[in-house]
Amino acid sequence: MNQSIFRAYDIRGVYPTELDEKSAEKIGQAFATFIFGTDSAKKRVMKFGEEPIIAVGGDVRLHTQRLKGNLVSGITSTGAKVIDFGILPTPLLYFAVAHKRLDGGVVVTASHNPKEYNGLKLCAASGVCLSWDTGIKSVLDFCSGTSKVGAKHGEYTIANIVEDYKHFISTKINLHWLEKLKVVIDGGNGVCGNLAAEIFESGGCDVVKLYCEPDGNFPNHEPDPIKKSNLKDLQKSVLENKADLGIGYDGDGDRVAFIGPDGKPIESYVVLSIFSKEMIKNKPGAKIVFDVTSSKTVEDTISGSGGVPVQSRVGHSFIQSKILFDGCDLAGEHSGHYFFKENFGFDDAIFASLKFATLVAKHGLDNLTKDIPLYITADEVRVFCNDREKFDIVEKLKVDLKNKYETVEIDGVKAKVESGWFLIRASNTVPALGIRWEAKTQEDFDKIKGIIQCCIAKYGLDTNW
Repeated sequence: MNQSIFRAYDIRGVYPTELDEKSAEKIGQAFATFIFGTDSAKKRVMKFGEEPIIAVGGDVRLHTQRLKGNLVSGITSTGAKVIDFGILPTPLLYFAVAHKRLDGGVVVTASHNPKEYNGLKLCAASGVCLSWDTGIKSVLDFCSGTSKVGAKHGEYTIANIVEDYKHFISTKINLHWLEKLKVVIDGGNGVCGNLAAEIFESGGCDVVKLYCEPDGNFPNHEPDPIKKSNLKDLQKSVLENKADLGIGYDGDGDRVAFIGPDGKPIESYVVLSIFSKEMIKNKPGAKIVFDVTSSKTVEDTISGSGGVPVQSRVGHSFIQSKILFDGCDLAGEHSGHYFFKENFGFDDAIFASLKFATLVAKHGLDNLTKDIPLYITADEVRVFCNDREKFDIVEKLKVDLKNKYETVEIDGVKAKVESGWFLIRASNTVPALGIRWEAKTQEDFDKIKGIIQCCIAKYGLDTNW
């Protein structure tokens, strides 16, 4: 088995050269073995005399169903029971685990990656996403060692969680505000466009659907709304339809991007700042999480509104843990993931888009964005660096930089410089270093870019960007 597919917060690789059916079955068996050792599973055995119950689901990729079939075989070989929730957004799988009080879950998806990729996202009881330290390494160890074999195969059943999810949404968000809006929804031919449109329409919203038909070939654009090139059709449609808001989802429904009525993207740090102001207004002193790649706009907004800013490393499992275990109320990543404590603490693009749309309907986008401090912010630059070397290079950069600048090292190395900052980190999903920087003035912005290029040039990395 290719061990490089086991990453910081999920399992992901190219199908079938890196991740195939045999691997999926082995991982299923290993994951179930891990779940047998959790408190939730032990309580189920002691209280009810039942084996653990594990939820499975998947996205619309062309190889997802094949991988899922072998995944299920691996899980049930341990004696664990499986409930198959079919094709659904990743957040709905997490919701199913939390709502139905199951012992764990696996969704077959490569999220926003191109069509040749697939992967597995793992969660334990309560929909708690697993990271390398909290479970993924253990699953790899079981794959490499000995996994449990049950006396008999576990039961396999099929279920649907959509109606439960829609009811839950209606108890958390006043959908009637949506009747004031016209929105364009770009589903990216992924798994959640039609469901999102249905929920918006249930609130009386005028919805224009764009690429909401599920298609694992992703024929119109890659299922990643954070790449500006993937938003062009959505921007055009917002202008043509004179819509109040454009909403773009990724392939599995855990990240989202927004377009304003002027056809321009609303940056994720502005969205999180808006969410933060609203949260703090309702709960003064609220603790709000942002990742190390986020603009200083977010930190300034949280502090200026009377909240407590909390910085985290990148990754849904790491950020969710801040909400579940550190008493935080809201979180967001620069990559368009938003986490709400009231929604079990996981990242859910449909939930976040409904929240944002209702705020726009109540207050107007101009009112929401005024007084938010802005900086000159670079889009992430990804510089190719193979998986074998990228982490070592980052460690060397930490040594290079900490003697020159004040640094933060919770995820790569983030250096504070006069009038700005820059971050160099190893991507957890692709063979690359992710680079971002920010400054108050264009002169300082260009100066910081030059500093970064000098830093990475000594390691033979591309500086032509």
